[in-house]
This record gives sequence, structure tokens and C-alpha cells, in this order.
Amino acid sequence: MFRAVDAVLLRATADSETAIGPWPDLSGDDPPDGAAWQRWLAEAWASPDAAGAVDLASPVLASRVRAACAGRITSDRQLRRLGESLVRYVLRMRHRATPFGLFAGVAPARLGDSLEVSWAGRHRAAARPDAAWLAGVVNRLEAEGTLLRRLLVIADATCQVRGDQLVLPCRQPPPGGDAPQEVSARRTPPVAAILAAARDAVPLEELVQKVGAEFPDAPPGAIDRLVMQLVEQRMLITSLRPPMTASDPLGHVLAQLGHVGAADLGSVEPSVRLLTALHSRLERHNGEDPARQGSSRLDALNIMAAVPSDVTPLLAVDLRLDCALVIPACVAKEAERAADALALASPYPQGPPAWRDYHGRFLERYGPGAHVPLLDLVKPDTGLGYPAGYRGSPLPVEPPAMQDRDATLLEVAQLAALDGLAVVDVTDVLPRLANGPVEQTPAHLELCFQLHSDSQAQLDDGLFTLVVTGLAQGAGTTTGRFLYLLDSADRRRMAGALRRAPALAAGAVRAQLSSPPLRVRTENVARTPAVLTETITVAEHEQGTMALADLAVTADARRIWLVSRLTGRPVEPAVLNAVQLSNFTHPLVRFLAELPRARAAVLAPFSWGPAAGKLPYLPAVRHGRSILAPARWRLHGTDLPPAAASWRDWDNALASLRERRLMADTLDLGDGDQRLRLDLAERHHRQLLRAHLDQHGRAILREAPVPSALGWIGGRAHELTIPLVSTQEPVRLPAPRHPAAPAPGRSPGAPGPGWAYAKVYAHAARHTDLLARLPELTATFGESPWWFIRYQDPDPHLRLRIRHGDGGFAETARQVGIWVQNLADAGLATGRVQWDTYWPETGRYGEGQLLGLAEWVFVADSAAVLAQLQHTGPGRLPAPALTAASMTDIAASFLGGTEAGMRWLIDNLARTPASAPDRTLLTQAVALADPADTWAALRAATGTGITEAWARRRAALDAYRRRLIVLDGPPADTVLTSLLHMHHIRAAGIAPDAERACRRLARAAALSWTTRTHGAT
Repeated sequence: MFRAVDAVLLRATADSETAIGPWPDLSGDDPPDGAAWQRWLAEAWASPDAAGAVDLASPVLASRVRAACAGRITSDRQLRRLGESLVRYVLRMRHRATPFGLFAGVAPARLGDSLEVSWAGRHRAAARPDAAWLAGVVNRLEAEGTLLRRLLVIADATCQVRGDQLVLPCRQPPPGGDAPQEVSARRTPPVAAILAAARDAVPLEELVQKVGAEFPDAPPGAIDRLVMQLVEQRMLITSLRPPMTASDPLGHVLAQLGHVGAADLGSVEPSVRLLTALHSRLERHNGEDPARQGSSRLDALNIMAAVPSDVTPLLAVDLRLDCALVIPACVAKEAERAADALALASPYPQGPPAWRDYHGRFLERYGPGAHVPLLDLVKPDTGLGYPAGYRGSPLPVEPPAMQDRDATLLEVAQLAALDGLAVVDVTDVLPRLANGPVEQTPAHLELCFQLHSDSQAQLDDGLFTLVVTGLAQGAGTTTGRFLYLLDSADRRRMAGALRRAPALAAGAVRAQLSSPPLRVRTENVARTPAVLTETITVAEHEQGTMALADLAVTADARRIWLVSRLTGRPVEPAVLNAVQLSNFTHPLVRFLAELPRARAAVLAPFSWGPAAGKLPYLPAVRHGRSILAPARWRLHGTDLPPAAASWRDWDNALASLRERRLMADTLDLGDGDQRLRLDLAERHHRQLLRAHLDQHGRAILREAPVPSALGWIGGRAHELTIPLVSTQEPVRLPAPRHPAAPAPGRSPGAPGPGWAYAKVYAHAARHTDLLARLPELTATFGESPWWFIRYQDPDPHLRLRIRHGDGGFAETARQVGIWVQNLADAGLATGRVQWDTYWPETGRYGEGQLLGLAEWVFVADSAAVLAQLQHTGPGRLPAPALTAASMTDIAASFLGGTEAGMRWLIDNLARTPASAPDRTLLTQAVALADPADTWAALRAATGTGITEAWARRRAALDAYRRRLIVLDGPPADTVLTSLLHMHHIRAAGIAPDAERACRRLARAAALSWTTRTHGAT
């Protein structure tokens, strides 16, 4: 399924040698020993690596540790709390590979025939101003009116109209803000004019003049104040705001200030001068000897302190490790096998439940083939909004349901516990874990893993274990933001590999998403240089090559995807950073990033599922040389003595529990990147576990590598990230065509002309009985057209569409109500009727005149089905045979002749359903589908009612087909497929197996007619 790409990135701790002695007692049996903690703090702080890393990560903690070492903090409890905090930082420095300041960094790696690894000590830091601090600086600069008037501004394209308000649904809060905000402004004519005039970037002064000319009676300065208010609310975005593709955001700010001559403005000249000095100092820092970088960072912080900002000066630092690494090909092959196994074990092989639900809602609302403008679709008030689980989504999140997969996993977990197994091999179990066939995998992904091998020689010999630690949803997700750290050759190599990653859909355009995260400080880990040629920007000043207004969403029965409204080509956006999509990313960005893989198999680290995942112990999961999931233990505070118990009692209880639950010595405490390495053979580490349980009441522990398992890399905690691309053929989507947007203006209303839409609920087995009585209702409509379909979601019902004239809805509703009550009185229906909105399927059938003609086809087909139902059932004609014959007539009528219709059926309908049709049934279908002598065989069996109804349908289909060609509507093949599908739903309901059987009968009838007419084909 997957193939490895030579763009591997190593993430590893910068330090593997610093040894800090045991910290003082944390048992709690005795009062804290302040003197002992002070000595330990001084010893730990004497390590320049530890002090430098903590100083950068937490200046407040570093300041207090220095004060403690200098004797300015004497409280025993305060010293203990400081010591506990520093202990956690020291353990993080040694054992967590996630890049963070000076603790851990990255290095590029290559794939080769054999292992090569060498380390040197010249790790180079790259520093830039903290994003929150820089945002505070930009806020201050934008508040300077003289400067603001010189800047370019652009309207945020995600602004929405809601009544008399303009709403920005999800704005990044200012520095220090807790959560994203919805902001709004009254939609006065001047405000609307400002945003309309700023659809493209425009100098603010020019914008004020233009709008002022449109509203000459506005009070002096009113337009200026409105514009400044919109800038403050970020409905207008200034050119000072760096795009997320800018790896040097301060450089961007200075470039923009230079463009507008800001240094000439007395109010901002001091800030410009200081920012220029800061930029020069950081550039020098990023290129100088690592030994001198510490003093350079201090100089930079001193400059920052003098610049007006509302935020404390901090630096964001990434670390380029001084490491040369070549990974043997056998490791890449094992990574491929691990990804293949995770695909087979996917809990959602057809896509996430929320997206499957959204896909269904899209088809229900707009129909297949509709091209719905993206920004219209995601409006929760007038469109569908976002899928369930998204920020601001109105849709409920459904709890996961128990499946066969969960029962299998519970069985595996319990047997492992009963048999005392620390590891289970799932190779033979994988087929039982599948929730269905994996029809499509993601086009690309990144697998994160550790390598465990005692030595380099053993690893080269293939004696290693690959331990999966994470799986990113696209190539570049975890590696993209570090490209700027690499030298030019590695940067070109890796960026080229990311650009060449395939798309899921054939002919799709891949586009890089650029948007600020929902927390300003998260920008520190979200910036990624532009890698892909095409870009889509959200809530940024920079305009991407593909505008949001030029994008639409469309779907068919199997997939939902993004298209360009200009070309019709599929578009596959990608986020090249690892910022969490659900909580820290703009929901529109999340929507665009997830849409391409909405119906692809969900690949993630091995999941035990909602049931087994709650068990207190889960064994490690092995497949080949890979550990897909490490062993995991879940502890509750009640599993051990309470906080008031003595250390001896608690420790003895832990020892007993560890023996019963097969608990390893070396463990990671916590989840995600917030993990703390513990060695439970050490008393001091057990005390940390107790402190955690006392504070939180529970603990999640996962097996971690013993020190010898990292021998091949010198004992360093590490992760390797390797891109993998799918070996499956890209999905073939319908050919691009001119998009057709939905026509909500056709929705019915009361009173007024339009289509009334009623849902009449009844058991599916009674639908044919209801249809037999439908003429009782339609007789009350006079000449008004109507049609029906059978439906099942959420409960079985008939859907009636009835055309009514001015003031006619009330009478239509009354007549439907009487009819439904009569059905209930006769025991045929529940008596429940619902009135809903009719949304025409413009994507499937066309819009305007085309839609009107298609609706006449629906009317005629409904009448034809009613005529057919009078002659099917026990003792009469078999319904499948008559339905198949009707399908042949639909094809011939739509394509303009029997010859063309029969040929289309032969060429386009599947040859083999699950089982061959009954010979008698096939013979009857062939006879009924024979159009010779004006359907003589059919008339002999049923009279003229059916053929007369088919003749009326034939006229409607012919009229529709002629205009379809002239008006360049949807493809004829697609339309005819839909017409045949809907005919079967009207005749027999939603029954995929029965429909496949009918289609085979229709094909057989077409083949028989062709053979009789022209001989064998």
C-alpha cells in the first residue's frame, strides 16, 4: 500500500551525557529539607546545558532557581516546589525527543544501504522573536494612525453576512487571550462599502478616500474611524501581519515598514530602529558559532525589552542538531509494512464517521454533482456548516458504537492478561480487525517511530524493533516547519520530495494552506516555508494563488471533494505543520485539510477502540519487527494507598501492583508530548509517580525503551519521521465541467408558488400499498404536477413533491393531511407527515430551464411507476422484470432511439451481480423489454396503461435531452445513470442488491434485442 520516500527527519535530544545526581526525598513522610533541595538545585544549575535550556524555556523558573542558588529563597516548601519543577525539565531534556528550544532538535537523514551515524557537539540554534511578542509590537504599530494610513489592507474573506451584522466567525484572540473570538460589526452601507472595496489589497488612505467619496455626507473622520475599527477587529488585515509561510516574520514586518517609509515617521521611528537592530542581531546569532549564541540571545532580549509591546520579550528557538545519519533500507521497508498493517487495522476504512455523516448530508441537501461554493457551504445558518466535532458545528457528535472489531480487541486484551503476555502479535488477527475493505488509503502520510537496537552492527544486520510513536496525516505535516533550518541541499531535496507527493484524485491540484493558528503563540511552531506551487490563505493579508471564493465542494455517491470553480479540477489542500486541527486551527483550514481524505481510510497509531481502551492493562502490539502500540497501564489513585499513607505502605502496594499487572521498569508517564520518563526501579522516580497520582488522581503509563535499546544512537531519545506515499492508483473522479451552484431561491415557501414537499411515514413494506392509493390524493391536485420517491432515512417514508399555485399551499397541505389520516385509519401508515424544504439537485440534473424539464421527467416517471405497480405482485408480472423493461425504455427515450439506448445499457451496466438471475425471470424481462410492434408483448400482458405512461415519459425525456445538449448541462451518461437509479427507487425502494439485479436484467434484455436485430456483437 505504501512506499517510503527519501526525506527522513531525525528528532532527538540535544544532550545525552549530562548526569545530575538523585534529588532529595519526595516521599512526604518528613517535612521538606530545604537545605538539601538548595544543594541539589545548585548542582543541577551548574550544568550549562541544563541551565541554558531551562533559561530559554521558562525564564521565570530560571530566575527563581538562580535566586534559590543565591540564597534569596529560603522557604522549604518553595525550594521543594522549585526542585520538582526543575526535576521534570531535566528528565525532559534527557528523554523527550520532541523539538523544543535547546532541549531537542532535528537533523535530516538519508536512506541508504547501511547505517551511518555520527554526532558532533556543534548544534546550531535558530532564534526569532516570540510570536506573541511580535504580535504585540504589530498591534502597537497599527495603532499609530499616521503609519496605518500608509499600509495596505485587505478584507478577511471569511467575513459573513448575518442579518444586519457582518460577522468574523473565528478570529485569533490578541496576545494573552484565552479562546478564539467571534466579532461583529453593524452592516451599515459604509461598512459594507469598505469591505467590498478591500476585496483586493488596497492602501488604507486610498480606501478611505474611495469610500468617503461614496458617502460625502458622512461626518468628518467617520470613515477613518470605521476603517480603524475594522482593522482592530481584524476584518481588515494589514500588510504588517506576516503570513505563515514567512520563516522570518520580523523580516517581513521590517520589509513592510520599509515599503511605506515608516522610518520617516517620528512616532514609530524609535521602534523601527530597534526592530532593525534586533533583526541584525538575530541574523548574526543564527549564523555564528554555537558557543557564542547564548550571549547573542541575551543581547536580543535586551533590545526587545526596549521595543513597545504588551507582551514579555521571549525568543522562539529551533535547534539544528549536528548529526549525519543514513538509515538502512531495511528500516524503510519495515516502516512500509507497519503502515500497511495500520491501514488494514483501521477502525474507519471508509473515512471518519463525522465525514461520512457530512457526505450524506451534502448529498441530501444539494444532490450529487452540485458544485456548492465553499464559503456558502460552511455557513451554519444558511449552508451545512462544519462536520460534527468542528469548532462551531451545529451537528451532534455521535458516540462510537461497539463493533465486531471491538469484541475482537477485547478478546485479545483479555487473553493476554490471562496468559500473562507482555506482547501480542496481531498479524493473524488483522483480518478480523477490519471494519470493511480499504478501498482507498490516504495519498501520503508521515510515520513517526523510534528504533530500538543495542548496537549499530545489530541494526545493520536487521536486529531492531521499530516502535510506532505517531502518524501524521500528510507528507510534510511534522517535517515542513523545520525545512528552513536545513542547508540548501537538504532543503531542496526534502522540499522536492514533498512537492512530488501524489494526490488522492487523478489530475488534482495540490495546494498549501497558510493561516494563523487560533493561539498567537502557536505561530512559533506553525510557520512553514512555501513548498507547494499553489497556495490557499485563510485570515491572512497575503493572497494565495487560489482564492476561497473560487473554490467549491462537490460529491458523488462515493466521495466528496474540493474543486476549482474556474477549472473544475479537484483541489487537495495540505497543512504543512503539526498544529492540532481540532483546537488550535481555524475550522475552515481544518475543513480544507481533511476534505481530500474524507472518505479514505483513517490511518492513525494502533487503536484499541473505545471498549478495550479503558482496560487497566493493554499489552504491546507487535506486527513483524514493529511495535504498533507499546504496552499501556492505567492507574487510578484508588489502586494504591491514599496520600495520608506512609511511603513504605504505598511503595509496597506499588510493588505488588506492578507484579500483578506485568508493569515494566522503564515507563513514560502522561500522554502526547507531555510525557515524563520514569524508571520505577529508582525510589526517586516512584516518588514522582506518587506525586502525580496524588495531584491528578490517575496516571497513564506506557512502556519505554531501556537504555540499551538506544545503543545504536548513543543512548539518545529520538524519533524518526519518514514520508510514505500510497502505491494505489489515484481515484478517477468525474470529468471536470462548468460548476453548477445550488439554487436556494427555488425552495418552496407558503404562501406563494413553488413545490410543496411532504414526507409520509409508513413501514417500508406498506409503501406499495400507499402508492396504490396515491391517485386518491393526486386527483385533488387537478392539473398540478407531482412526483414521489421512496426513502429510508431516518425512518421509511414516501417523499411527495407537489406543485401548487399562488395561495395553494394551504389547500395542498389540507388534502395531504386528509389522505394521510385515511391511510392511518386503514392501518397502512403511522399518520405522521412532515413538511420540508425542497432543494433541487441542480448538480445532478442542471438548473434553470434544465431543472424544470427534469422535473417533468420525474412527474412522468412517477406516473409510469404507478401504472407498472398495477400489474406486479403475486399472480401477476414479476416486478424486477417489468422494472428492467422500463429501464430499457428510459435509456432508449433519453438517448434518442432504441439502438443507442440498448448499446448504452450493454456498455455501461455491470455484467455480474452477486448471483445470476432466474432463467424464467430473465426470459420475462427480455420479452417485456421488446419494443417491437409498439411493445406488443407488454401490451398483451398489461393492456395499454403502461405503454401510454411510457409514451408520456418518452416525450419528457426527449425534451430534456435536447435542451441538455444545447445548454451544456451535466454529462448525459451521469444523468442517465441517475434517472435509472431513481426509477428503481420509485419502483422498489432503496435496495442496492435488487437494483444491481434489475440492471443486469436490463443489460441482458438489451443484449438480446441487439443480437436479434443485428446478430451477435
